[in-house]
Amino acid sequence: MAQAGAAIEQRQRAMQHQQQEAIRRQQQQIIQQQQAAYQQAVVQRQIQQQTMQQALQQRAVAQQRAYNQAVQEKVQEVYQQRQTNMQSVQQRVAEQLRAQQQAYNQAMQQAGVLMSQQFQQSNPSQISIPAVQGAAYGDLFYEPPVAEVVNITDVWQQMEANSHAWPLMIDMEPKIITVQHTIDKLRTEGISIQKPPTHYVQLIDSMAFQNPSLLDQPFEDILKVVAIIEYDFNNGQDKDALARQILKDDKAFWDNKKRLGF
Repeated sequence: MAQAGAAIEQRQRAMQHQQQEAIRRQQQQIIQQQQAAYQQAVVQRQIQQQTMQQALQQRAVAQQRAYNQAVQEKVQEVYQQRQTNMQSVQQRVAEQLRAQQQAYNQAMQQAGVLMSQQFQQSNPSQISIPAVQGAAYGDLFYEPPVAEVVNITDVWQQMEANSHAWPLMIDMEPKIITVQHTIDKLRTEGISIQKPPTHYVQLIDSMAFQNPSLLDQPFEDILKVVAIIEYDFNNGQDKDALARQILKDDKAFWDNKKRLGF
């Protein structure tokens, strides 16, 4: 009897050992799967960054080509119409480009004044974004020559209080990454923004060109308001209702919808 009891106890210990070993192997598999998932996420993030950089380079090349083509076509048109020498043609094109630049600057100034007044008279949730179109040639968005910012996370932390660090990002890439970072943060709050970050970089740059005081606001607040006016603020609420909360004037509300093609 004693031998039978010992055998039973030995088998039980063996079964317990097997169960513990199975649990240990399962835990190791879970850890390996988590590590593999993390590494995959890192690789995907690197691919996204590389894709974004390539897209920026392609955009810059495309803009330069479009600019060169537009100037060349305009020079040819004026030359054929006027039958003058090349020097006069170049002068005519330069005058037209200067006129477009002047018109664009005036539009930016008017839009900036309006938005600046609204910032002073209301909270950040009551800002309208005027409909302003960029000039036909070149990239005319505001990027002042200031000192380079090395640590982007420090910039993001500063921009939780105000957006004074926005002009410190001289290149387009860190601005695009900053907008994407804010979009990702809002997504965790149940807010979806679909338009590309470049769209918001260009619009915010345009407003800051004439009114740097707009950057006194936290960057997240500025992006929220711009997205609402762009009908790109998706949080489950009616977009018309959100826009009316900001564009209290009925004419401004309908002008904004017309601008968007609604």
